[in-house]
Amino acid sequence: ADAKSLATRKGVDQEILCADALTASGHGHVRGRTVFALHACGELHRSLVRNAHTDGAEAYRISPCCYHLGSEDPYQPLSSDASLMLDASALRLAVTELVTAPERDRTRLARDQAWKLGFIALRTEVEGETRRPFRPVPAAWFDGSFDDFCRRLAIREHVRLPANPAWADWEHVGWKRRDEVLRLEL
Repeated sequence: ADAKSLATRKGVDQEILCADALTASGHGHVRGRTVFALHACGELHRSLVRNAHTDGAEAYRISPCCYHLGSEDPYQPLSSDASLMLDASALRLAVTELVTAPERDRTRLARDQAWKLGFIALRTEVEGETRRPFRPVPAAWFDGSFDDFCRRLAIREHVRLPANPAWADWEHVGWKRRDEVLRLEL
């Protein structure tokens, strides 16, 4: 059944439009209406949020997905208070569904996150607090050990590592920070 007949059957007064939400002509359809955007990928939901007020929308309800699609790199969040810059891989984390992933994928992702956070902690110890984007890491870099991973990243990121880092300690710091992040997500 189509959307209009389903809405009628449920007693919902709605108008279904086919329009390009990213164009000025598409923006004209929202004046005086409550706009619903389900599965509004990437720039679709950002455009709605940016333009809803000036386009005269009464309200909007969004179910964003695929945050990483159509984003500038680095991405500046819509909040004017946010000074956080995100890249596509960071945006992609918002749509990673671990609850449905196989155990091996959850284990791999947990390790990847812990290793990245361990490297960031080590880098911060060496360089002091820096706010720079963390570019995507090639999957092959996770195939070795934590210290191999950090050495590769240090070369790419131009970080001068100490002569003998306590690799196990820095990896432990990464896992501890990952656990903190998980608690914050709950």
